[in-house]
Amino acid sequence: GAAAVAGWMQRPEAPRDGPVERFRIEIPEYLPNAPLFLGALSPDGSAIAFLGWDEDRVLRWFLKDAGELDGTMVEGLQAEDVGAMAFSPDGERMAVATSNGRLLTLPRSGGSVSAQAEVGPGTIVWPEDGPVAVSEPGRIVRVAVDEGVLDTIPLSDSLSVVQQMAPLPEGRGFLYVERAGGGTPNLWAFDARSGETRLVREGIAAAWYGGAGTLVFVEMDPDFTATVAAARFDIASLQVQGVPVELAEPVEARPGGPNVIVAAGGTAVYSPRDGSFARFELVWVDRSGTVEPVDRGFAFGALDQGGQRLSPDGSRVVLSVTPEGPAGRLDVVVKR
Repeated sequence: GAAAVAGWMQRPEAPRDGPVERFRIEIPEYLPNAPLFLGALSPDGSAIAFLGWDEDRVLRWFLKDAGELDGTMVEGLQAEDVGAMAFSPDGERMAVATSNGRLLTLPRSGGSVSAQAEVGPGTIVWPEDGPVAVSEPGRIVRVAVDEGVLDTIPLSDSLSVVQQMAPLPEGRGFLYVERAGGGTPNLWAFDARSGETRLVREGIAAAWYGGAGTLVFVEMDPDFTATVAAARFDIASLQVQGVPVELAEPVEARPGGPNVIVAAGGTAVYSPRDGSFARFELVWVDRSGTVEPVDRGFAFGALDQGGQRLSPDGSRVVLSVTPEGPAGRLDVVVKR
């Protein structure tokens, strides 16, 4: 499979069509199901942090600079430190909200890891105003680096979760996408100057400040087709202005959000929804660890398979697939 790295140029006063510079990079073999596992894009768009397999098939953090053919494992972080990642505003440090509820910071080059607080697990952002923010059910916790928990920000609903966060410039705080249960995701902003939150736009699955007074955001269809668009954004009022302009081809998505990350300079990393990515195959694995494909010509997407069961004698497997996408027809397939 492949992930596409795209950059677009915009006029300061408004987003516009092109010129667009776009190129593709091949996903390394150690990167599973990417970019579902993309962690963060540095503020200047020069590096991607992601989760991938090490040589022992253990999930670890990797860092890939734009000029490198391959990524390198981040030294200092352990297998249990998977979760969500964010770069510092200057791009020189990284913060990780681990899946076991810890906030860690370390240099971009890896090495010495500092434990900052027990918080999360959830999404994470490191805005220009300083405190790292980590989401928890019903709230967002702000942590001052090397000082501890600063305060908490309640969400609009105590049962809501945050599925994505992104920094705002000029110390204005950050954007976050809040979803209550299976409801529609909505874009909110935390204003660091006033300490207040405000609803920015409904029906947004992810959003980033793309620079030059532009908000880049993603809207998702019921079949998880994600469309990337941009609109003017008033940083003073934290409100969208004007009519959005579509920026890129539809991108891959999952129930938790789209597979795209945007840096403040306008560079984006995304997986195109073209069927070339995240294809899975069924395999037989015996007790000695020998792996044998069930059917080399049969593959499906991450969202196109509803489950599988073995026959009582273990000779066949039945599974449900939606070959036309999650909203398409449902097929029941039996394989030997």
